Amino acid sequence: MIDIDLHLHTYYSDGTESPTELVRRAAAEGLRTIAVTDHDGIDGVPEAAAAARPLGICVIPGLEFSAEWMYRDDSDRPEMHTMHILGYGIDLASGTLQEKMKEIRQKRAIRNEKLYRAFKGKGIEIDRKELESASPGGFVGKRSFATAFLKKGLADNLEEVFSSEALMDDPVIRSIHKEKTSAEEAIRIIHQARGKAFLAHPFQLGYSSLSREPEGFRSRLALVVRQLGILGLDGIECYYPTHDRERTAYLLTLADREELLVSIGSDDHGPCARKIKRIHSFRVEADLLRLAWVKDMTCSDA
Repeated sequence: MIDIDLHLHTYYSDGTESPTELVRRAAAEGLRTIAVTDHDGIDGVPEAAAAARPLGICVIPGLEFSAEWMYRDDSDRPEMHTMHILGYGIDLASGTLQEKMKEIRQKRAIRNEKLYRAFKGKGIEIDRKELESASPGGFVGKRSFATAFLKKGLADNLEEVFSSEALMDDPVIRSIHKEKTSAEEAIRIIHQARGKAFLAHPFQLGYSSLSREPEGFRSRLALVVRQLGILGLDGIECYYPTHDRERTAYLLTLADREELLVSIGSDDHGPCARKIKRIHSFRVEADLLRLAWVKDMTCSDA
């Protein structure tokens, strides 16, 4: 069984566990090398590294940028794509990275205030302390609002919260998006922090359906990967829970053609989150030779 997982979340973004809880569960699952890759943040890495040290686990410092990229197709027509860019082996003390984290926190606070006022306008009052208690890691986002709604008895589960037009599926609420980092900037910041940049879950490019591919999707994906490669992309996440054998083979071929590295990640958000994305939930056995580069990554000493 593979003992590497390079895509894990804690409650410092939208995960349900503390970094310590995540590391202990990873150890119990037999993992030896993990990357903590919270959304647009690095605050959980030091705690994870401290918890991992006595357990003999290597924690690769990472993050997952919410990004977008305006690519041009063969007819030179521009089209915006949303995506996630993973950063591995980053220097947490990088000045450029720290400045970006500060900027993201400020923008997140503005977005949360918009959400707070929008729900208040709908007649849904939320005490700010309720949001804080729903966010033990200090990361307040849409999931924090959703958790607060559950505690208020406005829904029975998170799925209901996000699918209800009375709550998160209201058009006004859905229009309050987080600002994304350009893929070019994300790759540059990761490299300036001495890390490697990977395209996360490529089959979710543009937040596509997990099961159905839009017409022409693969040709667009190949073009985006090529253009990101020109910008310095180091690799793509080929081994992923929703990738079957055929999709995995396609991505491995794409990685070879573009001379990119290959990563593996479950995108685990905790035992209370989606079962389809859990540690060891891969549908295809990974080729260890493809992951040989991981041995050269430095474990966090934060």
